[in-house]
Amino acid sequence: MTDIETKICPDCFTDKYKQQMPWPYGSEGYRTKCPSCGSQQNTYLHIPFNNEKYNTDIIDFLKNIFSCYEIDISEDGDKEYLATLIKDDFNLFSSGVSNEVQDTIFEIITDGKHSSKNLYKLPVYGSKDKSNIIKTVSWEEFSKSFSDKNRYFYGDEPSINFVRSALRLSFTEIPNKEKFFRARYGEITDKPKNFFPPPTEKTFPGGRANPSGMPYLYLASSEKVAILEMRPGIRDRITVANFILREKILVVDITQDTYPDYDPNPDDNALLVSIWSHRFLRGFRNAMYSPASATEQNSMYIPTQVMAELVKSMECHGIFYSSAMLDDPNSKNLVLFPVTKESNDIEEYDIPNMPARYIAGSAKTITINKIMVDYPGL
Repeated sequence: MTDIETKICPDCFTDKYKQQMPWPYGSEGYRTKCPSCGSQQNTYLHIPFNNEKYNTDIIDFLKNIFSCYEIDISEDGDKEYLATLIKDDFNLFSSGVSNEVQDTIFEIITDGKHSSKNLYKLPVYGSKDKSNIIKTVSWEEFSKSFSDKNRYFYGDEPSINFVRSALRLSFTEIPNKEKFFRARYGEITDKPKNFFPPPTEKTFPGGRANPSGMPYLYLASSEKVAILEMRPGIRDRITVANFILREKILVVDITQDTYPDYDPNPDDNALLVSIWSHRFLRGFRNAMYSPASATEQNSMYIPTQVMAELVKSMECHGIFYSSAMLDDPNSKNLVLFPVTKESNDIEEYDIPNMPARYIAGSAKTITINKIMVDYPGL
């Protein structure tokens, strides 16, 4: 048992969790400085928890988080201090809560089982339900297997079942009529086919999502992003055109880091699997986001191409991902897959086998006059 005690308040947590947690409103009636984060508050939970009239769910949630990790005394392996792991896996505590305070909180709620000197790791989970076998896997392990060992996956593999379940967490719909942009090199005439993906009978290299010879459509959230994605040089001529979605589409949205939801009473191992799932999605997000040089593309794009095929097999229209070209959360790209059936109501400006339409008269050509350069230490 530990004889340490302290208080925590809503401002100890990031917005996601602060809004989801059931706080005892105005529990102390007057504002005082929170000993954990330093904010002025009148709503607190005392720990150890010693007042039955207030909800204990928040404490249960913190205990469940702690129970997901195990102490690692080995000399190798992927291990870290608890505060670091919880920051990476949950983004749980606000910036005002130091690592030392976090360690104190977990030491109290675990009756001294946690020590700031311990190193922890997240154990791999494998289900015993043979009807739906799942084995958690990291993005690094998954992507390395396709870079070094094979180019194919099989539907019954436990790790593939896990990846599919992780991807479902990022399913989202983009509404009909949403506007996007596409850029091409040179001064291109205002004809729809000039902005369509290459026809399958032509040879063209693979990209971030498409294998060689597969005609995916890459679009951007703004003109600027579309132009920058071309990596133009000074005095290059670039033509940009507008597109709109002609129907609501289902995509895997990895434009933002995601974290497990607040749940004080998860099913057995549900929180552990959720942590692994969000870790995997963040790895996939970083792989789609990270720029690659011309010499790196062949190897770096293999895992993301495999993932695109997996996403497509789940009947999604595409992947929505962040652009590395601008340091702006609104800078995004959309890659669309060819649909299996061609619509019967294709019009002149519709892209065959794609849920997008070229906007006639939207093409305009610009000349690049200036390029910004950024590198570490600049």
